[in-house]
Amino acid sequence: MKIYIIAIISLLLLSCNSDKNSIVGNWQIISLQSDRGNELKEGDYSYTYAFRKDGTYESHFQGDTTQGQWVLDSKNKTIVFDEGFKVIKGFYKLNSKMLSLEVKKYIGKREDASFGTIFIKLEKLQ
Repeated sequence: MKIYIIAIISLLLLSCNSDKNSIVGNWQIISLQSDRGNELKEGDYSYTYAFRKDGTYESHFQGDTTQGQWVLDSKNKTIVFDEGFKVIKGFYKLNSKMLSLEVKKYIGKREDASFGTIFIKLEKLQ
């Protein structure tokens, strides 16, 4: 009986870490829109993220580079991007090749209402 309990606990721990391990790598945004209706169409921009194992990331958008830390909570399917004064947080869906985000931007502790909810779809690069 103890072996079964240990096996179940091990599987749960591995499944929680699988999202964290799967997000590591390079991603390109293929769709970006907000609930306010503004949207960037594919080909209108070049926007990539590089997620590292140490919990840091780097994003590139048309020549601008941003760095920060990311925290993923696999149990609650939440993600936080912390760039210091600017924080983006919300929910995610992840499979091996696609990452979908539903997030809001915060300046300090105040929600930035100018963007509303932002919907982002990313594709993992090889």
